[in-house]
Amino acid sequence: MLFLPMGYFLPCLFNKSSKVKIYIIINLFFSLFIEITQVIFMLGLFDVDDIILNVLGSVIGFYLFGLIRKIKFNCGKG
Repeated sequence: MLFLPMGYFLPCLFNKSSKVKIYIIINLFFSLFIEITQVIFMLGLFDVDDIILNVLGSVIGFYLFGLIRKIKFNCGKG
């Protein structure tokens, strides 16, 4: 759930690009950073499932951003 807003707001910050690959890579590295930090500071365990679910959440947020943008700009046209 933490990465869903991140996937939603990153396109707002970075030129509203429609290339999901860029956002997947950004979120993958950020999630990996969090997992490695947990191991270094002994705050948790390194879990690959967390990385997969975080990236999936960010992808859902990215597509939610696209859907809302499409609805918002197509609302008055008809």
